[in-house]
Amino acid sequence: MRIAVAVLAILWLMAGFSAGVGAQGYAKKRHKHAKAQVRQPASRAQSSNAPSDYIVRDSNQLPVGSSIWWDQMLRENRAGTCCN
Repeated sequence: MRIAVAVLAILWLMAGFSAGVGAQGYAKKRHKHAKAQVRQPASRAQSSNAPSDYIVRDSNQLPVGSSIWWDQMLRENRAGTCCN
């Protein structure tokens, strides 16, 4: 019985020390890996203050009768031509 208790105590101590060593290794790896994922600031072209080349493609939001409005109405098949 004494031998079994001694063996269990030794195994328990070995498991405790190995868990401590494993936790230190993980913390080092996590810290090292976190440095590699640092995000770089956005370039000037990607910033929200840059002028946009966006063109509105909704005919309801365009000035009625303008050339871009007529082009969009033709794309949407709402230019007034019927069945020809």
